[in-house]
Amino acid sequence: MALPYSPIRYDQGILIEDLSGLIQTSSSINLTSFSTVESIIINGIEPANTQRKIAFKFGSPTAYWKKWNGSAWANLSEQTITADSILDEGNIASELTALTATNLSPLAGLNVDVAIALQADDPTSPLPTI
Repeated sequence: MALPYSPIRYDQGILIEDLSGLIQTSSSINLTSFSTVESIIINGIEPANTQRKIAFKFGSPTAYWKKWNGSAWANLSEQTITADSILDEGNIASELTALTATNLSPLAGLNVDVAIALQADDPTSPLPTI
């Protein structure tokens, strides 16, 4: 009997797996009653050969996915986000935890969405967490 699909065939050598995924807020974080945002705290681990990148969506009247570029919030070039696009364009945790209340002031008074992309080269090694 013929299979209704083509089986996936792998090389007989070593299979290298790349694991990545995207976690996104299902509803916005309501900061509309906040006059200031003092800091960002990011817990979790980022073992060797893994990545964690983060982006935020906010704005008024139109919200856009953004990253901190070192001096200001800048729109991501890719607004239809994926794990790969956030891994390419997002911020690392230390860039965001170093932000001051002045840097974070554009988030105050708005609804904010968060996207976090996680990636690991080896599924047998420790994986990144948030």
